[in-house]
Amino acid sequence: KKLIFSSTPEDDRSLPDIHLGLDDDVIVFDHVEKRAYVIHWVRLDHYSSVQDAYNDGMNQLEHFVSRVHNIDLPRLSAGSVKL
Repeated sequence: KKLIFSSTPEDDRSLPDIHLGLDDDVIVFDHVEKRAYVIHWVRLDHYSSVQDAYNDGMNQLEHFVSRVHNIDLPRLSAGSVKL
């Protein structure tokens, strides 16, 4: 899907379109498709073979995903609404 830029609201906060960083583990949110992508960077020069890098990368990725799934979030207190 592509966004229709002619119908986007005016940028009133001057936020950057993108933030860049060099991280090993990243969760990318696609707000258009409503999906999250989990990415683990593998340095091939740290392994003796591509297969070893792939296997370790998949293990690291599975560990990262399990940590995200097992986060114990605090319960939010009930709010109030003034009418």
